[in-house]
Amino acid sequence: MRPTDPRKRGFTLIELLAVIAVIAILIALLLPAVQQAREAARRSDCSNRMKQLGLALHNYHDTFQSLMAGSHDRVPRPGGGTTALSYNWGVLALPFIEQGALRRRIDISQRISNGSNKSNLQYQRWPVFSCPTNPYAHLYAKRDGTNFGYMGGVQAQCYVACVGRMNVNGGATHDCSSKGTYCLGPDGNLRQKVGIMGPWDFQNATQTWKGVPPTKFRQVTDGLSNTFMLGEKNNESYHNGALFWNQAGIARTSLKLNSPSMVLPAASSERSQGGFSSHHQGGAFFTLADGSVRFMSETVDFLLYNSLGDIADGRTVGKF
Repeated sequence: MRPTDPRKRGFTLIELLAVIAVIAILIALLLPAVQQAREAARRSDCSNRMKQLGLALHNYHDTFQSLMAGSHDRVPRPGGGTTALSYNWGVLALPFIEQGALRRRIDISQRISNGSNKSNLQYQRWPVFSCPTNPYAHLYAKRDGTNFGYMGGVQAQCYVACVGRMNVNGGATHDCSSKGTYCLGPDGNLRQKVGIMGPWDFQNATQTWKGVPPTKFRQVTDGLSNTFMLGEKNNESYHNGALFWNQAGIARTSLKLNSPSMVLPAASSERSQGGFSSHHQGGAFFTLADGSVRFMSETVDFLLYNSLGDIADGRTVGKF
């Protein structure tokens, strides 16, 4: 019988390093899978939120027989002149996403950045308007920490309405006539290059409404399943990207999806009307006018992408 060695044998330094190396390799192999699983969950959550907003807009249409405008900047003032409102479609959708109490606290006869309107939104989280993948969604400011224009302390709005190929600038669009109602033809029907929820503003100089009047589903002659209604936008990069601000609620398809041009210089008059964008890898989610949600690749054909942004351009889009 061999005598028992009274000394207990431990790990050598080389063995310990080998174990640590093996553990590090396993973590390196497992971490991407864990991250992918988390992102898959966030993408599913994002899709569900956009589906909820799409259903809300359908319920709004059923109630009022048209959609709301994508944004409002000015409306007529009793006795003359105009009143600046600066709110977007999200305010009017609130009762249809079980946020009727918040809607009642927002006075749309006043600018959204005024007193109680802003205080009702400050330092509160409204997840249905925020993409869970967005790493800046927890902020109440722009991604660089500075305030959103007049809306300090308010979260960014990640889900926005589609204005199509319109070159939006202060409630105007350069794609339609500069007089009267910009995007109405002689027959009263909407012209081409118009999205389903554009800006609709009153111009005091001409005493006329300009932009895109509230759209009825029957006007979407390209088909509800072939037309963007909502999409994602990295509004935390924009000066006027705060929740419910008028320019924060719209985006256009005249810029490529996830294009570097989506963030325009601060001095640009179009800095808040950029294109669609997201923090998802390779593309962004869109809610179509029929209420379905699709993920669009950022490599999508640009002509097809433009056609999906318009309600009546007459182009056959096929499968996408």
